[in-house]
Amino acid sequence: MGGWRCGLPGAPLSVGAIAVWNKIFAKYPKIHIVGYYAGQYALGPEQAAVAALLTAHPHIDGPMSQAYGVGAIAALKAIGAKPAPMIAATFNETMLACVQNHISCLMSVNPTWLSGLAMKYAVGALDGKMSKTAKWVHDEVAPYATNNVQIPGANVRTVPVVVGVNVYPTMPGTLTLPVSPTWASITPQEASTGKP
Repeated sequence: MGGWRCGLPGAPLSVGAIAVWNKIFAKYPKIHIVGYYAGQYALGPEQAAVAALLTAHPHIDGPMSQAYGVGAIAALKAIGAKPAPMIAATFNETMLACVQNHISCLMSVNPTWLSGLAMKYAVGALDGKMSKTAKWVHDEVAPYATNNVQIPGANVRTVPVVVGVNVYPTMPGTLTLPVSPTWASITPQEASTGKP
């Protein structure tokens, strides 16, 4: 299997994510990374970088994006290749593209409300209402998937992408999903406009 990974060169988020994925991929000798690209967490640079990689590696089994993934889809379409299963972030546009193009996608991102969740946990720990032991919060920030994609060996179930329920054709493509933590009730419209 061949694929690519991307990010913003030198950015701690990119460096950390690539280190984690390298550790995971090391367990699967049939996965071969055939190239890297700097998508700069932006659609245009992602598409241009993937298009450049396709000249050397036109057969890709699974692109990986730390951002939209839509640039990779467009670049593959431009050379007549069929879309490949991919990993990307949970932007509205990405999730819609995966559904509309019938692509098996696994999508996750640090949602915009993650700092609020950290504060909630910190206050709870300081008030003695929850453990001070560090934990992974899969239940709060579960990944989304199309075509029932699951993460082998993980304790977390992916959330199915359902148009009109958790992905929105009339909302901006840059809307980061989910828009609301489970302990609040922010609507997509409120998240998109900033108005109740």
